[in-house]
Amino acid sequence: VKAHNRIVFNGDGYTGEWLKEAKKRGLPNAPATMDAIKALTKPANVALFEKYGVYNERELKSRYEVFEENYHRKIHIEGEVALEMAENMIFPVAAREYGELCRSLAAAKDAGIASGIKALAAGADELGGALDELEKRIEGLRKALKGKHELILKAMAEMRVTVDALEKIVPDAVWPLPKYREKTFGWLIPIALFAAGAFFLSVPRLKNAMMILYCKL
Repeated sequence: VKAHNRIVFNGDGYTGEWLKEAKKRGLPNAPATMDAIKALTKPANVALFEKYGVYNERELKSRYEVFEENYHRKIHIEGEVALEMAENMIFPVAAREYGELCRSLAAAKDAGIASGIKALAAGADELGGALDELEKRIEGLRKALKGKHELILKAMAEMRVTVDALEKIVPDAVWPLPKYREKTFGWLIPIALFAAGAFFLSVPRLKNAMMILYCKL
């Protein structure tokens, strides 16, 4: 315990507190997969594996190259999926909503209606700007897929920012994917309905009223 006490941390390991403490204790930090994989080729680690006859330097280098290739392949697949989703799911829906806003704006102007013009124009302008940005991110990811995984990860992160912004603009009824708030709080809906039903059934008068309403329906 005395020899390895520096790795013991009784706080929250998911916060920045542990990162600061680990740095203070001189512990390594591998925030990305490739940083962790590179540990296989460090001289001290190679010497340790060779000392106990586990792997030699050549074997460790071979495993590092295999891990690196597999990681790049998986990131490339993720990038292709992200590109396909952006092109075939997100962009078409956002474009249709943009068209609806433009048609509504044009119809209001043709009818000589002043109310709502400003709001429709602002909405169309905001959505149009987001569409331009998404097109830019799509092209950026397409180019990144021809390069290294670092470029793909960067392009996907940039695209996510744009898609997150679109998610807040495009109506729930037409958005093709579950929204963050739905994934985060959606599980509360059945619980709330169950609790409400249990409450109504626990009160005799309310129970009778519900039964009468049900029979009428």
